[in-house]
Amino acid sequence: PKRHPVPILTMIHDMIPLTHAESHVGLRLRFLRRALVASARSADRLVTNSDFTANEIARIAGVPRSKISVTPLGPGHAVKPVAPASVADDDLRRLGVGGPDYFLTLGTLEPRKNLPRLIEAFAGVPEPWRLAVAGGKGWATSPVFEAATRTGLDRRIDFLGYVPDEAIAPLMARARAFVYPSVAEG
Repeated sequence: PKRHPVPILTMIHDMIPLTHAESHVGLRLRFLRRALVASARSADRLVTNSDFTANEIARIAGVPRSKISVTPLGPGHAVKPVAPASVADDDLRRLGVGGPDYFLTLGTLEPRKNLPRLIEAFAGVPEPWRLAVAGGKGWATSPVFEAATRTGLDRRIDFLGYVPDEAIAPLMARARAFVYPSVAEG
């Protein structure tokens, strides 16, 4: 709000719509580009989750860095590690992974997660290795699936969709490596 009878505290997680416009589309992008700067300027105090984002807010919105407090995000749902030996191949199949030798990536499918580039890189990995992609569909997902088809890797990529918290530890435990090629995070 531009006018308000009480002090306004605003949290901004990142400035990605302004720094990486290709990560958002259409009306969402236009709204976020206006709203982020306006919110930062009209707030009495800003909170963000990292020093990096605080500096981005100050630089882009032109607000004093002293107006911004950094409050790291809490741990959320704690995922307790499990021993790889406790995760059977059948457990992996139930989760949608097509074989025991795989790399894992986890996150909403959206442009800034850089998944087409990951798929292109994975083209250099020989069989029997697989790529397990865990995460719900976000926006502008067609380039991800097009990359899988174009590279001929669609038979070696397991799109698991959204996975519940309890599935994360077993997936991580048996993965050869966790791969996170994101272009930008807050």
